[in-house]
Amino acid sequence: MNEILTLTPPSRSRGPAPATLSDESDAALRQLTLQRLMGYSVEYGDAGELRKLVELGVPWKDAATAVAEQHLARLGDSGLPLSAHSRRDLLIRTSALLRMSQMMMLRDTDERREIYRHAAKLFHEAFTADPNCEKVSVDFAGKPMVGWFVGSGRKPAPSVLIIGGIEGWGMDLLGLGEALARRGIDALLLDGPGQGETRFDHGHFLEENWPAAYSAAITFLVERSGGAPVGVLGNSVGGGLAMKLAAVDRRIAACCNNGGLRTPLAQRERKGFFPKVEAFCGPVPVDSVEAIWRTVEVTADLRAMACPLLIAHGGLDPMVSVADVTEFLGWAGSADKQLQIFADGDHCIYNHPADKHDLIGDWFLDRLGKRAV
Repeated sequence: MNEILTLTPPSRSRGPAPATLSDESDAALRQLTLQRLMGYSVEYGDAGELRKLVELGVPWKDAATAVAEQHLARLGDSGLPLSAHSRRDLLIRTSALLRMSQMMMLRDTDERREIYRHAAKLFHEAFTADPNCEKVSVDFAGKPMVGWFVGSGRKPAPSVLIIGGIEGWGMDLLGLGEALARRGIDALLLDGPGQGETRFDHGHFLEENWPAAYSAAITFLVERSGGAPVGVLGNSVGGGLAMKLAAVDRRIAACCNNGGLRTPLAQRERKGFFPKVEAFCGPVPVDSVEAIWRTVEVTADLRAMACPLLIAHGGLDPMVSVADVTEFLGWAGSADKQLQIFADGDHCIYNHPADKHDLIGDWFLDRLGKRAV
């Protein structure tokens, strides 16, 4: 039996690119580079197809949705049998594209919440196919925080709390969690206050007492690990949160900052940035938003940190300077502290994913793994 099946990318049916793109499309192509999309779990071919559609004049949300819908059709009935492995991959890829489809939305709307729920449903189906992985809820003062527990299969195992930033949240950081799990370290990808499902479905926003909320997640991991050491890893703005948390919660045995900003509000002049900062805090006045985010600023309070610290930094990061991270390192009270600079690295070193994951994974294995033996 001879049969020819052809998968046609959505961009193949489009006409020539328009002379000019919308402001949103220009911003999306500038901000969401190929490497950054891949850092958020978007597969290489999907990231290229998404950007190609936008370059052809398709609005960002519609472009990401079009590529996702192609995968949904294959999941439904592609004419080809799908193995469990292929099905899982397609679910992960489709979820990532749907999450990207809402990335340029500045306000929380019913449409945005529904998109995110759909993405989470697909991710859940793929994620929990692994018996070591599960979706969890961490309670803080009656307000749930949604998390994705990436189990290593090791018992007992050290664990790491992973904190995202303004845009990249729990599900987006699966690559970091898997890098740790491969090394026998459990990981919790958390939607913290103001992030992801924690915000969209539970109305749990960032407040001035945010360190206590993240300490509740540390308690969750301490109890789950049976006393094995617990670390914290922050990506982008989450890097600053991680360092500040490690300075006040002495149960944290190791801390890694990947791309943490000194003062997030200093980026407020970037178009579209401040509405995203406001959304983290929910329906509160602007002066309250500023007061909340001032508590996130990285300061000399890091002198209270005692655990080992790794700062992974991109030398070409447009938002965090080498001077910034050098000062962070100097402030940290840790006896064991290290700054690793990727000379041509972008923000969060998205352009060197394998090297970044190996560096961070091996460092946590050394600092936590030995203590867990």
